[in-house]
Order: sequence, then C-alpha cells, then structure tokens
Amino acid sequence: TFKGEFIWYENPKPVGGVDLALEGGDAARFASGRWGLATGIKYPSTLEHPNGRTVMFKNPKGRAYPRFALQVDKIFLLPKGDTVAMKDSIVRLARQLGISPEWLAVDRTGNGQGVFDLMRFEWGIGVIGVNYSEGASETKIMVEDSDVAKALFDRVQSELYFALRKFIEFGYCLAVPGLDTSELYPQLTGRLFRASGKFSKVEPKPDYKSRHQGKSPDDADAVTLLVHAVRKASGVIPGMSPENSLTNDVWDESFEDSNQPRIDVTNRFSELDL
Repeated sequence: TFKGEFIWYENPKPVGGVDLALEGGDAARFASGRWGLATGIKYPSTLEHPNGRTVMFKNPKGRAYPRFALQVDKIFLLPKGDTVAMKDSIVRLARQLGISPEWLAVDRTGNGQGVFDLMRFEWGIGVIGVNYSEGASETKIMVEDSDVAKALFDRVQSELYFALRKFIEFGYCLAVPGLDTSELYPQLTGRLFRASGKFSKVEPKPDYKSRHQGKSPDDADAVTLLVHAVRKASGVIPGMSPENSLTNDVWDESFEDSNQPRIDVTNRFSELDL
C-alpha cells in the first residue's frame, strides 16, 4: 500500500517539489513532504485490520533498526501568474512549510527557467532546478542498481519516474492517509515506458495527454520532483535491502540497544483521521 504514516526516529526534514505545469493546465503543483529516519509505519484501517496496524522496522537479526523514509504530505495547487508572482507564491509556501532552498526541487523547463533564476537570486542559490530534457544524473537510484542513472535512462525525466517507482516499491515513500490521490494514482499507473536501445524511457508528456483527454500528469510530476529533492539534498542512496543504504550521515548506533522507538507528540495517532 502507498498510504501510511511513518513513525519518526528523529525530527524529519521538510522537503518540496514544484511542477510549474507550463505546458497546459491551470495551476502549478507543489508537493510537500518530510524526509528522515523512521522506526516503523502506522497503516490506516482496512477490512482486514479495522483498527489499523503498526509495523516496526527490524534488521536481519530481528532488532529494531531505523530506515530512511519520505512522507508525502500534501499537493498544493498554485494559481498561475507571471514569473515574479509564481516565484513569490513558491517561496512564500516553502517558508511556511519550513523548507530551505537546498531541499526544494523546481521544474525549470522552458519558461520555468525564469522562475528558477529569480528564486536562486532572491531566495537561495541552493534551489535544485530540473530541466526535463537534460541528461540523467551520475548517481545510482538504488545501491544495487547495475549502473548510474545516466547509463540506464535516456534523460532526467525518465530517471525521476523510475526513482519514484523504486522508492515506493521498496518502502521508502508513503503518502499520508488523508492525501487526495484521485488524480495522483491514475497518473502514476498510467504513464507508459519502453526500452529504447540500452535505455529505459518514459513516454513524452504529449503522448500521455493524448491518451488521457488532454490531462497532464502534473501531480505525479510534482511527487517525482519531491523524491529528486531528497536524493540531491540528502546524498542518501537507498538500498533495496535497507541495511545496504549509503549515506554520509551516521545515526546513533546505540539505537539498537534500546527496546523502544523515539515517539513524541508529533508521532501520536489518536487524533489522526483514518
């Protein structure tokens, strides 16, 4: 399942991804989330588990072990405006959410370059810009991948979608139970891909729109940028097996000597609408 609430081991880092949707549509999408170490997941209620269920992370020895996690919290709609107005809207919301420039990825394709340049000049040079037509990165998505993204994908747009797919598949990315996914789910499952020579390639956006009554996959694009922001800012390369993850940070190894996860008021679910 894609919905659940991570139980945080430490205060997570606010993160964001912005798709400017300049090829159509009536609003930009701003996906907000949190990234950090988690000790488990609280899943919402289902027919099989009417009261929900909690799963705590364990290492192969069966001991408590934190793992990296990305919680997708909300997808905001930002009304279109000129370059300055769009920049102002994005920066204002990022500041409200506590997102620093280094943890925000913005679509700078085409006319988006102007918004991106203004943000870097007036807010923070660390803002991450993504031009969908540029080449894929020199980084692996998963530790176990056979090669870096540049050797596997035709361009960065394909890398972004495959990164999101792997983050979801291997349990690193969940949406809060209350997130409206009526648009997101069809976009995530409806984007086709194919092999092009030695590369994997996500279908062009115009092709997707032609098969979906002109609708653009803007929500999904924003969430892929959220994952990209995490990968760029954190430096973490997750593993298909969590214990294989590579990072420059070292958490307190004494965690394994504790029988209880860190839980504070932000981790309580008594008021969560499941």
